[in-house]
Amino acid sequence: MKPNILFVVIDSFRADKAQGENRTCKTPNIDKLVKNGTYFEQAITSSDATPLSIRSIFTSLLPFKTGTVFQPKTDQGIKSIIDFLKNEGYNLYATVPNFKHVEFLYSSFENEDKFIEIEKNWPRLDEGLGDKIIKKISSLKQPWFYYIHPLDIHAKVLPGTSSIKIPKKFESKEYGNSKYEKAISALDEWIGRILEKIDLDNTIIVITADHGTYIPFYQKGEIKIDLEEDGITKITPKSHIPKLILPIARKIFYKNKSMKYKKVLEKIKNYNLDNSVKRNLMSKKFNSTEESAILFDDLVHVPLIFQGPKIPKKMIVKQQVSNIDILPTILEIINADVDFNQFDGTSLCKFFRNETVKEKPIFLQSVFPWEKEEYSIGIRTSKYKYNRSIINENENQYLFDLENDPIEVNNIVKTNPQIVKEMEQILQNTLKNKELTSKEKDEKEYEMVKDELKKLGYL
Repeated sequence: MKPNILFVVIDSFRADKAQGENRTCKTPNIDKLVKNGTYFEQAITSSDATPLSIRSIFTSLLPFKTGTVFQPKTDQGIKSIIDFLKNEGYNLYATVPNFKHVEFLYSSFENEDKFIEIEKNWPRLDEGLGDKIIKKISSLKQPWFYYIHPLDIHAKVLPGTSSIKIPKKFESKEYGNSKYEKAISALDEWIGRILEKIDLDNTIIVITADHGTYIPFYQKGEIKIDLEEDGITKITPKSHIPKLILPIARKIFYKNKSMKYKKVLEKIKNYNLDNSVKRNLMSKKFNSTEESAILFDDLVHVPLIFQGPKIPKKMIVKQQVSNIDILPTILEIINADVDFNQFDGTSLCKFFRNETVKEKPIFLQSVFPWEKEEYSIGIRTSKYKYNRSIINENENQYLFDLENDPIEVNNIVKTNPQIVKEMEQILQNTLKNKELTSKEKDEKEYEMVKDELKKLGYL
């Protein structure tokens, strides 16, 4: 009997909040999965938002091969994980958002456990969805593939739309400083409950994310800037705050609760904060701007965990890998009868066998800014990240030295023309004879997807 497969894609889960010291959330169940399995420290997703990323994960194809942001290629014979596993005799189940932009993938599941996002909220694990998942596990027919796509830590990113909801139990600082981290702590508890219902000896568990997110929250010492809500949570600065940041504190933390969000953003522009901190705080203003198209690791560096039969325990892989590698890895683990040459991704099983694996550059494609359709594309290696405009290779160019500048503060594109040339050549080779933009739109489909993305807070 082939092993069962539990595949969880946690929407908007950043890698630096899944493992490492730079976090305040509590994740004992995720930590246990890492301990009993293999964790890829440098997993990179193919896009900065759900539409293209999910399509790449499910097909192991570069994002532009699955269609444009608003128009997926639904009639071109593209096979997904659903098709491959069905051919291997798997029973296919899912509990997923009813997203129009990936409906052609999700519509093939055998059950109808899709949940629909609504204007100001969507079903969350602690509001009945988690209990529904646990109940369903007991009825799954083996061998099964169960795909879950929770939205519990996905914050709507524009002013006026709802923020993350935190279960009452997790509201205290014990579970995290920011709402985002508290939501991770709450979700981790549900992961533990779900795993209790599964035969871990006969189940492959894969946990990852479709993309990361900006966290509009900053705390250092007595200074706290909280923009996760539409407004601002303030702490009056105390006299012992270092003089260097006292002017910042005085400007932000005052008692006037009527301060408007836009005014806060305008002030933050001029604060002497690190650019990586500033871009997170300013993130709600990034729609339809040049900044929104920069493929920072905040958005594309995600966790990736494998646990189960044939997967080593306590293995940490530091080499860069891509989310399009997930599908061929699953298929190799279950000895699927497929031609692996059809994929852009590569099976990660060589890592499990301690074989030498040559690192591949990873292609990235942004979906922002929406209105202009002047998205960014890029190439990431473990040393450099390069991205630029789809329309013009000389516009919106960014080059970051990831080894010496891991938080991507300094754009070195002007001082390193040779590296830019080399990265551009890799990019050109990847894009050869491929169309990235749609000259003609199906207006009805376009408007449906656009409306859906508004509900998620992207527009």
